[in-house]
Formats: sequence, structure tokens, C-alpha cells
Amino acid sequence: MGIRLIKGAGGAWRLLSVQLAALSTILPTTWVLIPQEMRAQIPPDWLAISGLVMGVLIIVGRLIDQNINTEATSSDTEGD
Repeated sequence: MGIRLIKGAGGAWRLLSVQLAALSTILPTTWVLIPQEMRAQIPPDWLAISGLVMGVLIIVGRLIDQNINTEATSSDTEGD
């Protein structure tokens, strides 16, 4: 029982949830590259809130019917 990709996995990059998840992996790297003086200007609470907002957006993006010509959206729910 190995890992199997969903049908249409090659077109998954078109899905909003995948794009947002990719963005959420890029943001921490970008944060490290910002000079310390600039990071000090941003309240620490904003980091926690931005992570929470990104997580909610990923979930919402997954639930939106995006009418993309890939079977990735329909095959995810077939086994549920």
C-alpha cells in the first residue's frame, strides 16, 4: 500500500489551495531575508495572525469549485 497521487495531480498547481499552500511555504523564507530593522517594525502578533489567515484561506480555497479541467477536485471526495 504505497502512496498514490490523485487523478489529475499534474494540473493541481492550478488549484487555489495548492497555490496558497505554496505561498505559505515561501513567506517564512522571505521573512528571514527582510532586514532586522524592517522586521522590528512589524508587530509580533501579525505573524501569528497571518499564519492563521493563510490556513483559513487554504481551506476556503480547497472548498471553492474552481471549474478547472482536472479531476483532482472530484477524485479527492470520491473516497469520502
